[in-house]
Amino acid sequence: MTVLTIERAGVERSEVWPEASHYGLPVFLAGGEVGLLQEWHHSEGRSWSRWTLGFANHVGRPDDWAPANQKI
Repeated sequence: MTVLTIERAGVERSEVWPEASHYGLPVFLAGGEVGLLQEWHHSEGRSWSRWTLGFANHVGRPDDWAPANQKI
C-alpha cells in the first residue's frame, strides 16, 4: 500500500505493508471511491494479503456523522 504524507514542503510517498496503526486511514481505490482501512492480514512470506475497507454513504456531512477510528 502507498502512504502519502503531506507537509509544507510537499508530499512524501512510502510503500508499506499495513499494520494496526494504519487502521482508520482512508484508502483510495482506482475508481475514485474512498474507504477506511479496517483490517489487514498477510502471510508471513507476504505471498498473499486480505484486507477489509469500510464504506459509508451520505449527503453532505451532518454534524453528528463521524465514523469510529476516522483520522482526518
